[in-house]
Amino acid sequence: MIDPFIPDFKKACNTANEILVCSDAITTFPFSMNSFIEKETEFEMMYFSELRALNIKPEEAVFSNDGALMDRNGRYIMFLNDDMPEKRQKFTECHECGHYYLHHDIEKLTEYRKNKDQRFMSLYKKYEAEANMFSAQLQMPEQIIIELSKRGCRITQEFIASVFGVSLPAADLRMKNIKKIYDWYNLKNNHATIDYDDIILQKFKPFINSIAPHKFSYIEEFEREEEMERERQSWY
Repeated sequence: MIDPFIPDFKKACNTANEILVCSDAITTFPFSMNSFIEKETEFEMMYFSELRALNIKPEEAVFSNDGALMDRNGRYIMFLNDDMPEKRQKFTECHECGHYYLHHDIEKLTEYRKNKDQRFMSLYKKYEAEANMFSAQLQMPEQIIIELSKRGCRITQEFIASVFGVSLPAADLRMKNIKKIYDWYNLKNNHATIDYDDIILQKFKPFINSIAPHKFSYIEEFEREEEMERERQSWY
């Protein structure tokens, strides 16, 4: 029997993959999360500074230092701490979108944050882990990191942070998580195909090429030359 409180990381990754493939707001990296929320969700955004202007203490209304997605009679409001660094704000936005797209029970999340109700602690931990994975995959797609490694890029936390526009702690955690699964020196042989891999690599090919231009092998160059020669012959 499957433990209902074990995080479903595959679901979190595949949900992020679906968005990467279909989103018109995500066409390169780093992308604007605010633009994504505005164009592709119906969330209302409200910042902590706005709450303070209304004489409302964010910690008493949101029950989180970073932000939270809350359900107000069927209307979703994303509260965000605009005092936090920009990159941390973006990760929080992605994380909260993860709760929504993964169909997490927002009311139970809010109840746990508010009252620390122990009945919901295991569920809260599961939801948080899944939302973190969703956020990481959306901002730093595994497929692109692996492709860049295959093209000779040295994958470090500094490299990931620079390429994807994320914080160093987020990049470090992402790199460690992927390293648990893959051997960076044998990625070509041990990478298990995930749904949407080819589509994601094709969609973001211009971005990938801008970081690590594709170098053709001798065989690829030969086949390319033959194809070009056939094309030239058709001109006559």
